[in-house]
Amino acid sequence: ASLLSAKYRIYATKGNLNNEIGLPLSLLSVNEDTEIGIFEMGMNHTGEIRKLSLCAEPTLSVITCIGTAHIGNLGSRKAIAAAKSEILDGMKMKSVLIPYGEPLLKNTEGGITVSSVYKDADHYLEIISENADILAFRYHSKNISTPPMCITSPGIHIAPCLAFALAVCEHMGFSEEDIVSAVNQSVFPVKKILHFGNISILNDCYNSSPESVYSSLATLSHYEKRSALLGDMLELGDHSIHMHVQIGRAAAEIGLSRLYLFGKMAKYIKRGATDAGMPEDRMLINEDISRPYISAEQILSLSDGETVLFKASRGMHLENIISIIKDYYRK
Repeated sequence: ASLLSAKYRIYATKGNLNNEIGLPLSLLSVNEDTEIGIFEMGMNHTGEIRKLSLCAEPTLSVITCIGTAHIGNLGSRKAIAAAKSEILDGMKMKSVLIPYGEPLLKNTEGGITVSSVYKDADHYLEIISENADILAFRYHSKNISTPPMCITSPGIHIAPCLAFALAVCEHMGFSEEDIVSAVNQSVFPVKKILHFGNISILNDCYNSSPESVYSSLATLSHYEKRSALLGDMLELGDHSIHMHVQIGRAAAEIGLSRLYLFGKMAKYIKRGATDAGMPEDRMLINEDISRPYISAEQILSLSDGETVLFKASRGMHLENIISIIKDYYRK
């Protein structure tokens, strides 16, 4: 939306109005002079995106990834791919941007590949350098190869998102000069850092899945003194234990001062972190989500001069822990 607004009058989904109620509300909110509408379509069950696509009738679609969010409802990544591919059902002309190298989408009708890793993709974002604050890159396609550009980066996970956004811009008629100009004048998401006393909180507690946890940990790894509060990832079904063990391993591997664990799956995250060599005395568990003050007290007593990542599914309400920490420093 930010990039396209450099050239067109656009309307984009507000907040998370992306379901069977939210999408129609978004469509009905479009201004008469809008030239391009950008609409998010969400799902956690089969058949939902088909309804949304038939409602919106998109002219260009984007499938950003096939992850594991909601795998507990859908059963497998194959089923998730099928559900996301329903976005084609409302398209008169099939034209869909897909991640390069995803085998579950390789036979997608009208598929156009995008990548921030593989230069053989139809649209390729070449990463020149990346640190905690700046991402430098070039954008390449069959018709365009830009000079180096940079943006303020909320984390390396912005790279594939940016690749898709630039590919959309090109398909909407942007020239190389238009892309450079749009990047230079656009405002991109920033990291949500909260500061309380000697504690900085990397606030990513709105929702969670294994892929988003790995991305958040990659962002956290750029901070010299770092800890993490990780809570349960929901809707993972039979895959839940294994996936929580895996994020425990990933957390340990970036070298944390402390690992705070919150919820019923805490013991499995701890198992993974222990397997990866993290000492048990650097891990603190609170399995009782009705007592968020315990986790707040753990952080207040042990984290000094650190950046602490907060990450869990929406249903864990990690914002309650943040509120307790905030109230402590108000006193």
